[in-house]
Amino acid sequence: MAREHLDNSASPGLPVVAAEGEINGHWVVRAQGDLDSDSIDPLFLAMWQAVAGHGTVVLEASAITFADSSFPGLLIEVHQRTDLRIAAPGTALTRLLRTAGVDRVLRSFPTLDAALGALCDRRRPARRRVNLRASSPAVSREGRAAYLPPARSAGRLPRGRRAAPSR
Repeated sequence: MAREHLDNSASPGLPVVAAEGEINGHWVVRAQGDLDSDSIDPLFLAMWQAVAGHGTVVLEASAITFADSSFPGLLIEVHQRTDLRIAAPGTALTRLLRTAGVDRVLRSFPTLDAALGALCDRRRPARRRVNLRASSPAVSREGRAAYLPPARSAGRLPRGRRAAPSR
């Protein structure tokens, strides 16, 4: 009985990366089909090229029909290096992300427009003023909080400290 050669290469059907390009200043990668360890390489390359050139990457995932455990690993790696948004994940993909526990880390949106809208509506949080010295707040004449160093008693050491013996 002759053995047939096993072909583990990706299926010759549709490409995994359907399209990629810029929409409203954000890079969008559209994936489709089955994603497993044998077929994920084109998506891997597309995502890493997007990470290298853009601060925000949106993965449009509505046409992904199957994904194995290599897919959440790729998403986490991309998420650690850029602002990753997943648009329109199907029920199977949502279940996979929930089962893998990455749904608490990755942000997903019901549609591509929602993911792009969230990017446009996002406001940069105001920077907080941090005073590295111990301080107590005081209010200035204008009603704004001003930070003043705490008052120290002259000649007294903080509680629990002893003066060095004099020689």
